[in-house]
Amino acid sequence: MLTFDLRSNARPAVVASTESPPRNPPTGCGRLKSLAARTSSLVRLPRIAFVQRLVRAADQFIVRRGGESTVIAGYHWFSDWGRDTMIALPGLALTTGRYDAARSILLAFAASVDRGMLPNRFPDAGETPEYNTVDATLWFFEAARALVEHTGDYEFVRTKLYGVMADIIAWHERGTRYGIRVDTDGLLLRVSPACN
Repeated sequence: MLTFDLRSNARPAVVASTESPPRNPPTGCGRLKSLAARTSSLVRLPRIAFVQRLVRAADQFIVRRGGESTVIAGYHWFSDWGRDTMIALPGLALTTGRYDAARSILLAFAASVDRGMLPNRFPDAGETPEYNTVDATLWFFEAARALVEHTGDYEFVRTKLYGVMADIIAWHERGTRYGIRVDTDGLLLRVSPACN
């Protein structure tokens, strides 16, 4: 139970986190000031109040997974989903000028590609990712294209993503989970096991 004397001039604050506290944690007010300074630095777009609010709101969906960034698709109800993350990446990270976050998100998902598929969902508590989405890898390619459009960073795609992208294409050409493969017309096809 927390008790505050609201009649005093003190400004009570509560800080809660899922991370281990630092050795000398900041005070609640100090943490709020630090957060306000960080979110103010995010706004690289015209100083329009509505746009600033959108950029700060977008920031709440970008979180850390290990050493890289990711997007919490249904904040705070569930974790990161491949399809949702790739669709949201341009709006959350590229239009807001957070290019390093966009690169980090792409790296996090590239590291999790398995049999040519991006995970659709990372379960909580470090369980095995679920690979059950047909189009997340297509959105991954689109997110990488959008990154290049905004930054011109072909070198990042060539050195960090190209090998994974080539592997994705190879898996889709020969077929991957759930009968997903490239059809003769070049489009993706999901063949039901009953149809094989």
